[in-house]
Amino acid sequence: MKKPRKPKPKAGQHRPAKPAAAPPRAHALPRSTASPLKVIFLRTEQRLSAVTSWASRLAETDIAPALSRIRSEARALALPYSRDEREALALLFLPFLLVASAVVVHQSVRALHAYVTITSVAGPELSSAPTVAAPPAATPPSQSPVPDVPADLTLTPLAPAGDIERTALLVPPDTIETREADEDADPAPHGICAIDQAPRSTAAISSAEKLFGVRLAEAAEAQVGSFVVYNDAYRTISYPKGDVPGLFGVCSDVVVRAYRALGLDLQELVHQARAGRGDASIDHRRVEGLRRFLAQRGETLPVTSFAEDYRPGDIVTYHRPQNRGTQAHIAIVSSVVAPSGRLMIVHNRGWGPQLEDALFVDEITGHYRYAGPAPVRNATATETSAEPSASTASLR
Repeated sequence: MKKPRKPKPKAGQHRPAKPAAAPPRAHALPRSTASPLKVIFLRTEQRLSAVTSWASRLAETDIAPALSRIRSEARALALPYSRDEREALALLFLPFLLVASAVVVHQSVRALHAYVTITSVAGPELSSAPTVAAPPAATPPSQSPVPDVPADLTLTPLAPAGDIERTALLVPPDTIETREADEDADPAPHGICAIDQAPRSTAAISSAEKLFGVRLAEAAEAQVGSFVVYNDAYRTISYPKGDVPGLFGVCSDVVVRAYRALGLDLQELVHQARAGRGDASIDHRRVEGLRRFLAQRGETLPVTSFAEDYRPGDIVTYHRPQNRGTQAHIAIVSSVVAPSGRLMIVHNRGWGPQLEDALFVDEITGHYRYAGPAPVRNATATETSAEPSASTASLR
């Protein structure tokens, strides 16, 4: 059986197509005869001819619509904002204007208050104040007649409320001492107490006799109202007595600055006590570092839910789970009594130092009392009290 023959390809089927001949270049010169200067001249002439042809084609078309469109777009860009756009811009910048106005008003009120305080302190003495004649007393028909008032009776205006010391409300009670023996040197029955009969008046308590806790509370209260931005960023500060700029601060800076106002540098004390990690720039600004230091060198008090267990100047630490960063918080118990009957606290929870009735708002994790190293406490007790040391310690 014969094999079928394969069809033969047609003639010219497998021949490759000839490449298209390149268009002849105008003014092409053989390389052997073309010099570099002539080549540059020919290229320049070709480009000029291309530009000339493009310009001629452009001149043939109508470019007036394009120019008018460009002119209208430029005029639209030059037009002022519409009313809606102006209102949107005003609403955008309104918060910044309000904040700036509030800062200016706050600083102006503080300056005015300082001026009024200085004027009242530097003014004339109370005795030289003008006298006001007493008005004639009217006798109500339903009451008994008032005795005759001398004609030369004059009334002297009272001193401003700002001149009265705040310690006038913090009068400690009479000293109570436990009797260990009676007059015959016999042991006294258990539980019998003797009351010191020496009266203590409000005028006898001077500024030099203020208790350390009250003075510490007042130093913390002096920070209330100052403009402080809450910023917990790490900053390298000097040692000792180093501090971040007064415009910045956190909750622990309220405690550090209050103690520093009384001559105690917690930065140096915490660093010497090795209560932190050895970094003098941040150890005293961490709540946990302060807690370790207060537990070692201070007095640790029980954490209770009774307001009477907390006194002015006490240090209280909290746990705040709602915080996004660190959940530890610290505050100082103030000497101001809130309408609820509890002492208020001074702390910075993000809006600068504030005086708030928030003693039991958060979970309390520590209750401490620290009045400085032992030599400082002894010197303060000897200097600021003429009473027995036991009574002073019981009120501190």
